[in-house]
Amino acid sequence: MPSHIKSSSLAVIDKEFQQQTVQRIHHLFVRQVSIRPDCTALVYNDQVLCYRDLEERSNQLARHLRGRGVRAGTLVAICLERSPELIITILAVMKAGGAYIPLDPAYPAERIAMMLADCVPPLLVTQSRLFVTPDFSGWRLALDVEAGMINAWSTTPLDESANNIDLACIFYTSGSTGRPKGVVLRHTASAVIESLAETFRPEDLACGAVTTSICFDPSILEIFLPLSVGGTVLLKRDLLEPFAPTEMPTWLNGVPSAFALLAQARRIPDSVRVISVGGEKLTAILAREIYAKSSVRAVRNHYGPTEATICTTIAHVPRDIRVDPPIGKAIADARLYVMDQDGKPVTRGEMGELFIGGPLLAIEYLNQPGLTAERFVSDPFVPEGRMYRTGDLVREMEDGNLLFLGRCGRLIKFRGYRIELDEVESALARIPDVHAAAVIAVEREERTEHLAAFVVSDQSVTLAQVRRALRTMLPDYMLPTRLTVLDHLPLSPVGKIDRAALTAMEVDEMQDIVSSGNVLRPVEEVVVGVFRDILQQPFLTQCDDFFDHGGDSLLAEQAAIRLEELLGHVIPASLLYHGRNAQALAPIVQRQEKVPGHITVLQAGGDRTPIFCLPDVFGRPLSFLTFARHFQDDRPIYGLSAVPLEAELIKRPVLAKLTSAYVTEMRKLQPVGPYILAAYSAGAIPAIDIACTLENSGCMVTLILIDPRTQHIAVDVRNWLRRYRRAAHTFVKSGYQKARNCIRQRDLPEWIPVAYREMAVALVRAEADWTPRIYNGRTIIAICRPQSRLTNGLLHLRTTILRCAPYGWARVLKGKTVTEVFDADHYDIMRDPFIHNLIRFVRLHLI
Repeated sequence: MPSHIKSSSLAVIDKEFQQQTVQRIHHLFVRQVSIRPDCTALVYNDQVLCYRDLEERSNQLARHLRGRGVRAGTLVAICLERSPELIITILAVMKAGGAYIPLDPAYPAERIAMMLADCVPPLLVTQSRLFVTPDFSGWRLALDVEAGMINAWSTTPLDESANNIDLACIFYTSGSTGRPKGVVLRHTASAVIESLAETFRPEDLACGAVTTSICFDPSILEIFLPLSVGGTVLLKRDLLEPFAPTEMPTWLNGVPSAFALLAQARRIPDSVRVISVGGEKLTAILAREIYAKSSVRAVRNHYGPTEATICTTIAHVPRDIRVDPPIGKAIADARLYVMDQDGKPVTRGEMGELFIGGPLLAIEYLNQPGLTAERFVSDPFVPEGRMYRTGDLVREMEDGNLLFLGRCGRLIKFRGYRIELDEVESALARIPDVHAAAVIAVEREERTEHLAAFVVSDQSVTLAQVRRALRTMLPDYMLPTRLTVLDHLPLSPVGKIDRAALTAMEVDEMQDIVSSGNVLRPVEEVVVGVFRDILQQPFLTQCDDFFDHGGDSLLAEQAAIRLEELLGHVIPASLLYHGRNAQALAPIVQRQEKVPGHITVLQAGGDRTPIFCLPDVFGRPLSFLTFARHFQDDRPIYGLSAVPLEAELIKRPVLAKLTSAYVTEMRKLQPVGPYILAAYSAGAIPAIDIACTLENSGCMVTLILIDPRTQHIAVDVRNWLRRYRRAAHTFVKSGYQKARNCIRQRDLPEWIPVAYREMAVALVRAEADWTPRIYNGRTIIAICRPQSRLTNGLLHLRTTILRCAPYGWARVLKGKTVTEVFDADHYDIMRDPFIHNLIRFVRLHLI
């Protein structure tokens, strides 16, 4: 064993568990090889390896490693892309007696160099095409270069009898000192795997997906749990990578935020029987959604820090759960203590910090004896025993289950990753032009929503610049998602950073969002709106990079799903890596496959009467994205979409068909009235048609019309004169029929993309054939002030003096109308900041 790992910590472990025989992790796999050698063990894309293949190839590599000097306790760094070779190498290192240190090739070179300098492994297994670090002084074993030598070795198992060192791997986690800390784990992980295997049915683990990064300890569970019972492991890039029809996983493991996306998009394969959730707090709402939107039979809530090896507690989550589930009870002989600040056990039902003891504890933090002594403390209840101080706050329930309440200290969970805020601060302070830095976690609904960075700089520093600089030092999951530049950091009376003041600080992020001469195209605005919502960056522009402003692979998938809902066709998340800002992405968003359903949820919060928003000329409710955002937590906002009937409408444009489909979908969502309909521009006619249909069935309806325009009603006198002048000219040249069509024809704006023009033409034609129907309900009308003095005068006469609906709308709107004129043009009224006045007007007159 390397001298820097032979510490007093290991001696204590040997005393506490000297009677315990620990089974090595890879032996769980080897046991299955003799039982089912020809069964499928590993699937990766088109590559399929049976148990015999995996055994023999890992034996060959293990012998090659032995030839390179790997013995009991030797540390071996592994820097490989996700492939069968990665799993083979992990098995081979264990069989040779070594312990592996996983390195992600995507990590910054500086971070990889720091990890290698800390653990000083004599051997690095990699591939020739991967650049790791030029400073590594040990042996490099490139699998592709030495493939011939590896394949020449015998496929028979090695003699492991001389290996009595219980050292399995080292996982690097975020460190409070500004550098990552290595958690030294033992082969006791096998006890966790065997304990969990007993809680599954054999068919549940027939095929498990390996989706967690190899640099985190849940990957051990994902690899070896299926292999320990004769199942198949399905190697995937991550949990959000789509499963092929031939890939039928039965067990998935991951963080709640990823499962929330999969459930929302109904992308949990029907083959999945059990889901294991960990890394973040699981809510009852998400658990019910997983059950409702999949064929999953069981959801399990897991908990366990790396220092206690993968998983310490587990709880089954019932299908009808109404309160947030507990993290469960101990497994694999783990000892759980809930203690107060004085290290005394609290009574059941009281909040306290969780301490974990038992055989699952890590050996130490590598090369950090002070931190090891601080976090791994003596167990007062077991002679010569140890326990790990988790920093997690829990409460023991009446049934003995533990309920997770939050964290204490500066260690947080963000998007499933454990992050020491001090490490992020340390990296920030190393950026040129940053004189001081502080980082806080912005919490919402008991989870970390943002990493907010505050920096002192005399230069103009942006979030994008900071994230680009930090990418050379930190992995992406540790990058701040908000940035505020200050003249100085607030200090407490004793001279420390006042983090409470930072939390309470109102960040002035106001920017001039109306850039002169730089009008967003409609599809661009949709993408910008989605990016703003997903990243919670309200002033993002079409030129701002999604990934430089807090985006990651998880949020990219979420953005893609949202764009699918709004645009009505499949948007692969990979497109966001090609078009990293809205300006670049909008042109490459193309129609592929239709998404069924006439209703899109634009804003789900609130318990008041929902608003149903009619589609615009695209056939999609794109214009209401900003409108919906302003009703957050007030009332649900739903968007109606014509997309499912697109092919039929293009062939035969009939408005009645759309009205019938919309009303049917609305009644499914809201069986009884009152109903509220909102329409913008050309959506007025379909809205009135729906309102009349609902009114005729006995429902009360409120109609919101925002700058309504249609060829049936002359909104602008100059436009009216232009169309009739053109019709007169056409009558002289081509006769009555073409002149009639000329009047009825509405010119389409040039900015409508080619992909949507057929749909736009169909909707215009459907409105042209509409037979006016009388609506007797209440109407709220917002009108943009026209530029023409004549038209403006006519508007003033009708709305102020005659007190009737503006222009020609009085022909069909016979009920009470409330009208207000806004100083905004037709396009700007639906955008910030002009929409604020519109929202106030609508709120004032709504139910």
